[in-house]
Amino acid sequence: MWYIFNVHFDLQGVMDDGVNIIKIEHHYHFCDVLSFETSYTHELYQSLVVGNILSRGVDKKGYRIHSVEIQEQSKTIIGHAYGLESILDQRVVNTPLTLSMDADETMHELVRRFISFDYVGAPEYPLAKVMNFIHEPIYEPSGTYISDTYYGTSLYSVISELSKASQVGYRVRFHPNAQNYAFETYLGKDLTSRQSENAPVIWRSAWGDTREETFLLSKKDYKNTVFLKSGDDENPISLSYSDGIPLGWDRYEMFSEATDIKRDMGDGLIWSDAQVRKALENRGKLEVYRNFMVNDFTFVLNEDISQVFQIDYNVGDVVSVVNEVYGITKHSRIVTVTETIIQDKSQFEVKFED
Repeated sequence: MWYIFNVHFDLQGVMDDGVNIIKIEHHYHFCDVLSFETSYTHELYQSLVVGNILSRGVDKKGYRIHSVEIQEQSKTIIGHAYGLESILDQRVVNTPLTLSMDADETMHELVRRFISFDYVGAPEYPLAKVMNFIHEPIYEPSGTYISDTYYGTSLYSVISELSKASQVGYRVRFHPNAQNYAFETYLGKDLTSRQSENAPVIWRSAWGDTREETFLLSKKDYKNTVFLKSGDDENPISLSYSDGIPLGWDRYEMFSEATDIKRDMGDGLIWSDAQVRKALENRGKLEVYRNFMVNDFTFVLNEDISQVFQIDYNVGDVVSVVNEVYGITKHSRIVTVTETIIQDKSQFEVKFED
């Protein structure tokens, strides 16, 4: 059963078990994505308004509809929605902002300043604030300290990059009964065979747990050395950042002109050369994170496994998977679970990413 709310938490309608297909991409570092196909009724179509929120209630997730299409011949409604994290892509860091703190604390600080009303002091950008948008406490800081200047980019881009850099996930919970939206960061559990604190999750192809395995190793977009230049018109500062000491064929270089990092940051803020260099160095680290080596492992879970998604495992958790044919054992973090629901039965495709 799927419930349809407007952004003020008013129930607008119900999409019942007659839904033909629902496909959800659950992500750890990015916004969730949902699509659905259901039989047309006039009442249902009137409630599936672009901008309304779909929720099945069981996982405190909400998906905001961004497209609705009617197929007249087949009497079908086709819809597409993003997770409520998509609000981050509707906000831009519109003035230079320097933050030096833990990565997940930075994520919360950005949301406080540009979206929620619980920012200390008067709201800086009142027109951008969303009523009833709150924060869940940070229970376990990532330990990844980042100092950087953000300007002229969307919150979604910044927070997604911080999430990948720190391996901390983020999401926006939907609580229609409490009438609030809750931004939270979280760290997936270690469910591998290497630990004993949690019940391990081990999937083996030989046991029939997995099928349709796909392995992908790629350095197509990989970079490990960044040459950076500040945005100063006169005497710009240049430096390079490398991940380790890559040499010869193992060195992959790129150039980044950091136009938003300069001595005169505006609003009377003047940086020293040392501050500019530090900001450029941290920008170099983020550029390396963006251009990582792809080491993917994707597979479909068979329906009769004992583990249940969002109960025994979730996106962000680290699990063990074994393929005896290829001699591969991976202890990897789940970054995407694609859930396909056909007449109330779910099939799960799991993606790892190093």
